[in-house]
Amino acid sequence: MKTHNDSITPLSLDRARAIVGYAENEFASGRHIEDAFTPFAGGGAATRFEAVQALYIVIADTYRLVSVRRARSPDEMNHFDKYASFTGELSWRILCDNIRDPAKVPDVLGDQETVQSFVGYLKTLNPASADFWPDVYKRIGLDYPTERDWKPEKDAAASGKRAWWRFW
Repeated sequence: MKTHNDSITPLSLDRARAIVGYAENEFASGRHIEDAFTPFAGGGAATRFEAVQALYIVIADTYRLVSVRRARSPDEMNHFDKYASFTGELSWRILCDNIRDPAKVPDVLGDQETVQSFVGYLKTLNPASADFWPDVYKRIGLDYPTERDWKPEKDAAASGKRAWWRFW
């Protein structure tokens, strides 16, 4: 089994967005998804842990968007908290959906941080700080990519799809 740090391609912000964006579209399709990892694998995640790490990076990106670009408006923070709540269950499913013996769940989860704890950590950071991304990556057990690779997200409204957990 691969560990938290094993990855074929570095998990950049753009790659995390692509993985999670693909999964969001799959969940938005309304089809039954037995194993929550499947859409993340379809989006490019090599392992279950990488899928969760991608999800955490997107949670941090969403938090940063709400905090910096939208000035932490109460409505936007409420939407973010709802988003984080939905992703909490999803992250657990990504890691555990393939386990048929519930007694093995603690072994799989190991020291995996919960979304609730991760969001609490994010709220201690200054999202406008240059250290924000290096701190986020360190928290989830990854080296921060040295090359910045940020591109604006595609307009979700143009595709006509709205992921079930996206509120804006």
